[in-house]
Amino acid sequence: MGNSGRDLRKLRQAAMAGDHSAARALLKLYRYDEIAREIKPNHPFTNRVRRMVGVLTAGTGAGDEPGPWEARNERTGEIESDILEDPPSRRVRPRAPILEE
Repeated sequence: MGNSGRDLRKLRQAAMAGDHSAARALLKLYRYDEIAREIKPNHPFTNRVRRMVGVLTAGTGAGDEPGPWEARNERTGEIESDILEDPPSRRVRPRAPILEE
């Protein structure tokens, strides 16, 4: 996971704390752009946003302590999630099927 894993964990922690920009960035990373558009400044999260942020931050611990679904990688010392996958790459997009006659 490297350095981006630490940044992703901090982003998850900020989104859990109610940071609107962190929640929007997290949702966009996982390609939930439609739900991310529901986040409005100075307004509470909608139910859809709150639920999806909960899904994307499940088991994330506070600070430097691993959460219930996290473990410390013995080789790198980083905290990694046991259940959450890395976000999909933005570069890889499914191509439209080519219809041949």
